[in-house]
Amino acid sequence: MNGEVQSGLFNIFRGGDSQEQKTVYCDMESDGGGWIVFQRRMDGSTNFYRDWADYKNGFGNMTSEFWLGNIALHQITSSAPYELRVDLRAGDESAYAVYDDFRVEGENQQFRLRLGKYRGTAGDSMDYHNNMVFSTRDRDTQRRILPCAMSYRGAWWYRNCHYANLNGCKLENVERFRIFHPFHRDENASTRHGQLAQIIEPPTQSGTTQLKTGSNVAPPETPAQVQPSLQDTHQGQKQGN
Repeated sequence: MNGEVQSGLFNIFRGGDSQEQKTVYCDMESDGGGWIVFQRRMDGSTNFYRDWADYKNGFGNMTSEFWLGNIALHQITSSAPYELRVDLRAGDESAYAVYDDFRVEGENQQFRLRLGKYRGTAGDSMDYHNNMVFSTRDRDTQRRILPCAMSYRGAWWYRNCHYANLNGCKLENVERFRIFHPFHRDENASTRHGQLAQIIEPPTQSGTTQLKTGSNVAPPETPAQVQPSLQDTHQGQKQGN
């Protein structure tokens, strides 16, 4: 392995006022590594048409398809500035979108989405959803043309209804369904689609960060850090070792 840290499950502190640990999947390969993956969809093995409580607490299998949980997202992103990265694949094509200043508010604000500036190749689809509250099939308080969470069979930060929707189901009778507009390809049985949503704490003003070197998921001075440091094994142990 030559001392390289591999992607896998790690324990981190949730951040904020919580000193609880949370097991997360860390991507140590994409864009320098150090990304906390909070959503992944690959093969349709997990049902994403769920209620508020499921999205609040998280569901699925972190080694395949899952949603980390809105409580965890709020606690982690409230501890320090984070970047959001979305990776998309359709057949042989791929694209990505990155947003700085990503934050999810607490449940008392219905897990409202906050986003900063965009960069990437997938298109700025998430800006349409900035400042929107989270909606599920059993809790959709925004007044819209459609009950979006029910119409598209997945929870999201809907407006009217979406330009991006990473949690919706494929609906063959709804032509305007888009995973991430303008990055969208007509779905068919022979095309494999994949998507990944993950967050990272960006470099400091000095240009240095342990996140990007793969030593930590968050700098040690913040609450949302890997436990252990990925280089200081005396501080803890990676899951499964």
